[in-house]
Amino acid sequence: MKKLLRGALVVYALFLLQAAPALAAAPPNDDFDSATVVSALPFSETEDVSEATRAPDDPYTSSWPNVWYRFSPAKDTSLELDTTGSNTSTDVCVYTGTRGALGQVACSPDGFDSHFFADLKGGLTYYVMVDITSGCCGQTLTLALRDRTVANDDFDSAQTIDSLPYTDTRDVLRATVAPDDPWCLQNSTNTVWYRYTPSADTTVAADTAASDYDTRLCVYLGNRRALTEVASNDDANGTFYAALQVNLQAGTTYWFMVATNQPGASNLHLSLQETTPPPPVANDDFDAATPISSTPYDGTVDVRGATAAADDPTDCYGSKGSVWYAYTPTVSGTADISTAGSDYDTALGVYTGFRGGLSQVACNNDADAALTSHVTFQASAGVTYYILVTAFGSASPGTLQLSVSFTPAPPPLTLKLGYDPQAVVDEQTGIAVINGTISCSRSVRATITINVGQQLGNSTPRTGSGKDMISCSTKTANRFAITVASTSSPGLSEGPATIKLLATGCDTKGCAKTTTSGDLQLVKKLK
Repeated sequence: MKKLLRGALVVYALFLLQAAPALAAAPPNDDFDSATVVSALPFSETEDVSEATRAPDDPYTSSWPNVWYRFSPAKDTSLELDTTGSNTSTDVCVYTGTRGALGQVACSPDGFDSHFFADLKGGLTYYVMVDITSGCCGQTLTLALRDRTVANDDFDSAQTIDSLPYTDTRDVLRATVAPDDPWCLQNSTNTVWYRYTPSADTTVAADTAASDYDTRLCVYLGNRRALTEVASNDDANGTFYAALQVNLQAGTTYWFMVATNQPGASNLHLSLQETTPPPPVANDDFDAATPISSTPYDGTVDVRGATAAADDPTDCYGSKGSVWYAYTPTVSGTADISTAGSDYDTALGVYTGFRGGLSQVACNNDADAALTSHVTFQASAGVTYYILVTAFGSASPGTLQLSVSFTPAPPPLTLKLGYDPQAVVDEQTGIAVINGTISCSRSVRATITINVGQQLGNSTPRTGSGKDMISCSTKTANRFAITVASTSSPGLSEGPATIKLLATGCDTKGCAKTTTSGDLQLVKKLK
C-alpha cells in the first residue's frame, strides 16, 4: 500500500513539473552595465520586458523595473524617443555620467506611451532608462529612436545651393530660431537657412509650395547680424506657402530664410529656379521719378521689377518695390492721390525735400479697408511733391494704378468796410448810432466791432464801443446801424471824434478780417 501511494505521488509531481510554464528570463539590457548599444539611427527594437528588474543604484524616477540603452552620437543630435506600440505604459529618461553618478538630461511627459525629444551633444555617451510602469504579464516594449536634427537650422550652417534649378525637401520639426535671426514679416519660432551665389546676373523664382505648414520666405544679403532684406513673401495667392521673384547679381551671396511661428511645422519643400526677369521700371529710382505735369493724372505701370534703393525712406511702411513720381502744382490747393485699381497691396507716401533729406507730408496703407492706398493733403504752389509707392508687408509688386487729382484753393474771402462820417449821439445817455456799409466776396455772417474815442478840450477823454453781427452778401454793399454805448464818464457827446471798425467773418472755405478808421462827427440827437 505504501509503495502504491509513493508511486502515485511521484507521478503527480512529474505531472506538475511538466505542466508548469517555464519562467521568462530577464531581458539582456536589464542592467545599466548591459545596456543595449545603439550604434546608428534610426533605431527600433521590440522586446519582452516581463521579467525586467530594478537595480538599487538606478536613478530614482519610480520603483518600477527598467531596461537600459546606450548611445554616443558623433555630432550634435536632436533625438526623438518614442515607445508607441508597446503594450505596457512607460516612463523614459535620458542621462549622462557613470553608474551611481548619473545626471538627467530629459524625461518623457506623463502618459501611457512616451514620446519626446532630447538635444544631445556630439562625443558624449547618453543612457536611456525605460521604466516599465504597468504590472501585468507578457509586457513588451517597443522603443524607436530617430535623428530629427535640422542641419541648416542656423545661419552659419546654411545649406549651400550649388546650381539651379534646386529643390529640397526636409524635416524641420526641430528647427529653432537664433536670437540674431532677422525679422521676416513677423515673429518666428522656426527658421532654416540656404545660401546661393550666382555666377551671372539672374532672376530667381523661389517658392515653398507642397510644404505642409504655413511658411514665410525672406531673401537677404550681407553678413550675420548685418543683413539687408532684398525680398519677402507670405501667403502667396491666398495660400499658406510663400512665393517670390528676386533679381540677383553675379558674385553676391544671397541668404534664403524659410520661417514660421506655427507649432508642429514639419515637412518643408523649397524650390528655386531661374525665370524671365520682369521688365525694367522707368521710375524705379528717386532720380528718375515720373513727372506729373497736369491733373487729373492716371497711369498704369508694371512694377514687378521695382527695387528699393538704400536711401529710400522707410517711414511709410518700408521701401520694398519702390517707384517714384514728382508733382509741382502751379497754384495752391488740395491734392488727392490713390492707388485704387492696383493688383497688389500698396503703401503710399508723399514727401518734400531732396534725396537723402526728405520730409514726410502724407502716408497711407489700406485705405477704406482695401489693399490700396489713398492720401489727401494741402499742396502749395511751386513746391515739388515726391510720391512714393511701395509693396506693403509680404506683397510683391505687380501692376500699379496711380491717379492724381487736384482742386485749386478757392479765392480768399475778402471783407470791405465803410462808415458814414456823421453819427447821431444822445447826450443824455452817451449812446451813438454808427451807420455804414460792408461788402463780402462770399456770403457770410460778419461780426463788426466799433470803438469811438472823443477828446473835447481839456476834459477827460470819452470812449464808447459797440458790436453786432451782420449778414453780408455778394450782390450789394450791406447797410448796418450799430449802437455804440459810452464806456467812460462823462459819456460821448456832440463834437468831433475818432472811430475804428473791425470786421471778421468765416465760412467753410476760410476766414477774413478787415479794419478801417478815421474821423467822425457826432451830432446831437434832435428831441
